[in-house]
Amino acid sequence: MANVGFWPLQARQKGIKEVHIKVTIGATGAPTLSADASLGVASISRTSAGLYVITLRDKYTALVNASFMHLDDTLQNLSFQVNAETVASTKTITLWTRVVATATDPTDTAIIYGTLTLKNSSV
Repeated sequence: MANVGFWPLQARQKGIKEVHIKVTIGATGAPTLSADASLGVASISRTSAGLYVITLRDKYTALVNASFMHLDDTLQNLSFQVNAETVASTKTITLWTRVVATATDPTDTAIIYGTLTLKNSSV
């Protein structure tokens, strides 16, 4: 654990919240959510090759930003694209994982880390 002081997150908009997610990928792209590293995330499911649906525990007024990276010991050139989001109603974010323009599952044992920046205020 870091032995330094941290300051609260500050933003120019009211009600900005961050939710982090950690997902381990298994055979055929099957995601396993790391619950202790994904507080605020209810689940993640794979609907087809390279297509994942993240379900949040709570509703938010808006998705402000989504940033993802993967930890992998192969040379897979994976990119991430948010395909759709309904954080204000059904609490979901649909994520594509791609290599060039082809939907592709991350390699077996890869880990995906993400930061979701959400607005929790209508002001």
